[in-house]
Amino acid sequence: MALAAMLLAPAASFAESWSHVVTDASEFKDRFNSIGSGQEGETYEIICDWDPSTVVSVGKLKPTMTKGKLIIRSNQRDFDLMPQLQIAFEWAADAPKVEVGQGKGSSVILENLNIVGTGSYVIDNRRSVFIDTVALRRCDIHDNVRSVLRFDGDKQTDGLKRADMRIHCIEVKECKIHGQAQASGDNWSTFRTFMPLAKFIIKDNIFYNMPYSKGLWETRDKNEAQTQVIFQNNMVLVGENKEMHSGGFTVLGAGANIAPGSQFFIYNNIFAGPKAGYNIFDSYTATKITNAVGAMVLARNNVIDNESYMPLTELQMYLLGLEDGATNLIWGDGITDDNIALSSVTDFSWATGATFQDPSHNLYNMLKTNPWYTAGRYDATDPVGMGGTDLGATYIGPSIAYVDEFPTPAAVNVAIEGPSYISYTISPERDLYYLGDEITITLNNGSNNYLTNLNTFEGWSDGVQELSRTETLTGDLNLSAKFTDNRNVVSAFTLNNVGNNNSLASYNAEVYLDMDPNFQAKVLAITADTTVATGTPTGPDFHYHNGTMQSRPEKFGEAPVELRMPIISRRTPAVAKNSIRDYALFVIPTKGITDLHFSCYVGTDNNALANQMLEFSTDSTTWTKIGELAPDNLLENLVWKKLEADLPAEANDKEKVYVRVIGDLTSSPVVTTDEGVGMWDPYAGDGGAIVEEVYNSQDAFEYIGSIVITGNTENAVTGISEVTTEEQKLDENAPMYNIMGMKVAKGTKGLIIQNGKKYVVK
Repeated sequence: MALAAMLLAPAASFAESWSHVVTDASEFKDRFNSIGSGQEGETYEIICDWDPSTVVSVGKLKPTMTKGKLIIRSNQRDFDLMPQLQIAFEWAADAPKVEVGQGKGSSVILENLNIVGTGSYVIDNRRSVFIDTVALRRCDIHDNVRSVLRFDGDKQTDGLKRADMRIHCIEVKECKIHGQAQASGDNWSTFRTFMPLAKFIIKDNIFYNMPYSKGLWETRDKNEAQTQVIFQNNMVLVGENKEMHSGGFTVLGAGANIAPGSQFFIYNNIFAGPKAGYNIFDSYTATKITNAVGAMVLARNNVIDNESYMPLTELQMYLLGLEDGATNLIWGDGITDDNIALSSVTDFSWATGATFQDPSHNLYNMLKTNPWYTAGRYDATDPVGMGGTDLGATYIGPSIAYVDEFPTPAAVNVAIEGPSYISYTISPERDLYYLGDEITITLNNGSNNYLTNLNTFEGWSDGVQELSRTETLTGDLNLSAKFTDNRNVVSAFTLNNVGNNNSLASYNAEVYLDMDPNFQAKVLAITADTTVATGTPTGPDFHYHNGTMQSRPEKFGEAPVELRMPIISRRTPAVAKNSIRDYALFVIPTKGITDLHFSCYVGTDNNALANQMLEFSTDSTTWTKIGELAPDNLLENLVWKKLEADLPAEANDKEKVYVRVIGDLTSSPVVTTDEGVGMWDPYAGDGGAIVEEVYNSQDAFEYIGSIVITGNTENAVTGISEVTTEEQKLDENAPMYNIMGMKVAKGTKGLIIQNGKKYVVK
């Protein structure tokens, strides 16, 4: 599977099987793109190996592979340790055709992966290709907008018959599949096969939380060839549907599109609602196991919650043609021969730790001491009554659900003693933790490599001094982390909350004095008005108006990670950039504050002015330059430069003052040397020169990040009474709390709450 261009390489370069370990998206795509159209009989194996807390996105892949077998897997069988992969297959329109017949087409196998939703589907084909096998084995597949899989050949385009673009086998085994059909609309089914399908094996899986789903399997077009469906040892928990499809929920929704004589083996499954007493409709006919017409059905030894699903006594009548004109042959003694109504299972309970580990948190593990573990019967591939033999007791429901014992829950409680903007994360992130779990707790103190003076970390309550720590839970874990904030910080913009390429008219500081909104600075976008309606789009008499900035998280993509910086971007249109420059306008409250200082970092990756300036104003109209980049430290492409200045005495003790960051029109331009842009000619003159026509046609991009305003805040009034021990002794008998409501010891300094009042104790 590769881009069409790869097909220009000699076919022999794709002939031999290979197996490669990949550790990131780049390595993954390099291996994927090396397959080309593939070779019959060859196997290409991509082994994913990265930290399970990391999500690696390879985006939407366009396979051109039509022969051979692609295996994408990890070596981890523990669901909690599987690498997380965002991936979407969408067969390319120019994928070459292949000779029809089993063994002649391609196969795709995903195994031992945590597959995170990246769009509508994990596997999506709307082209005329022959597929030998698509297999999902022991994967945790979740959070797709629509379905896990869709196959729908485009016979209108090339005139092929449906038999010329069939799937031989789809296999789904030992998977946890949940969070599908996240968007309303067509009420997507989990597996949508609109091409002929010879065999569908769905075995040992857990299905839950599908809020808009119409069912697990759907085939919409009439199939000429018979299909064998093996639906064995699954647990299907109807989601708490937000908007049920008008046809209800049908597990195997073949309808009349299945070829007559197709075989359905449905046994050893658990069909239930997600909780006690869950009922979708008053009429059970809306929620059923199958609606197949003309198939031969063997449904035996299933446990069915008749509060959620049509009882099999009624389903048998439906399938025998007493409703809707269906005509099915029921093997053996009838469809209800040995199926079990959930209500008749005397020891079943939805209570936590009873039948299931914790259904309220979607944890459906079961103990091996459960009688269901030894109550399974028959093998669908060799059924009794069709020449097969009884294979003896196995289990009901999926094997992946059974455990030797339920783990013991362990609480994880983390409290922050310090400024309220400080946060933490726990990885892996779960609703519940258990004894033996390994977790990593990481504190986010708002700092980065360029902004380090917001606070001081005093350490954890148990003496650990690192911001990040890894623990193996041996019991409940109770920790607090203590920080002392820097009282000189008036406002700071970490920009940690900027999204990818959002348009921002303004942005508020995340950190400000005592987190009192009266001291929260903000930044506004002031842009050149080049619109036809209100501006002067051809210049040179441009004027300014309120506009937007662009958010650019982790611009420049520096390595290591600590050097990356989220920023906001000023983008001056090409037609205006030689007359005026967009600027970032900071509105700063300074009541009670003196000795103010402004600091930020500036940069560019396209074109900008080499000198960046800080200007001050009390009215946002008349500006005075207070700082600029030093002549020997001018802006360079892809390099952050610090820009800072003291504010004049006029800035002290005001309701608000203004500072702007703006390019100096008298300075020279800084341009990108990217050959794809063509703005720089390395061979012109002595050492290269700007290509003027390209430069003049390009917008200017000037970036700013890691902004902090400091000052003397001793006389600032933030609504928190400040007392010293000389002025008032704290009540020795009254408890003391920090701003987060945690009880603290006597003698604690900083922001303290006692008897309903706030104090700053020094």
